[in-house]
Amino acid sequence: MGRLSRLTKEASEMFAKKIEERKQINDSLNNLNEKAKYLEVDDEKNKRIQEVRKYFSIMYDFIERNCKSSRETSLVYTKLEEAQFWAIKGITREED
Repeated sequence: MGRLSRLTKEASEMFAKKIEERKQINDSLNNLNEKAKYLEVDDEKNKRIQEVRKYFSIMYDFIERNCKSSRETSLVYTKLEEAQFWAIKGITREED
């Protein structure tokens, strides 16, 4: 078997392996736990989520204008991101 044939065979095997891995990932996505699934929200909830994002954006802008880059500022951004995440998550998980 020539070098080119061997490389082509290896590439084909790698490609087949990647296809199989992708199929397994897709299969697992179809069987997600309810807590991990994307939740559709109605227009009222979506409006509230956009409002949360708007006010967090104002806070991000304020920090950028008024705080020098530092470890502490990085922590502020991390905590804001976390708070924004939980605020939005709270809205999406509300019982109607």
